[in-house]
Amino acid sequence: MVRNLSGTEMDTGYLVAQRNNGEVFIVRSETMLARANVPGYVPGQRSRLRVVARGDTITAYVGTTPPRC
Repeated sequence: MVRNLSGTEMDTGYLVAQRNNGEVFIVRSETMLARANVPGYVPGQRSRLRVVARGDTITAYVGTTPPRC
């Protein structure tokens, strides 16, 4: 869940998640904003979901390999 820092918007936010069919989606207030299928996803496979929120843009990265530090 990604939320605004404003105290007046405590009940709103964005849900970013991945379904077991590989689909990644972004939802706000029950409205689907974006969705995409992960190429080569295998059901039940563990994957890493990274969400970056900058300004008015939310970007989701999905992968099975942990990022290098």
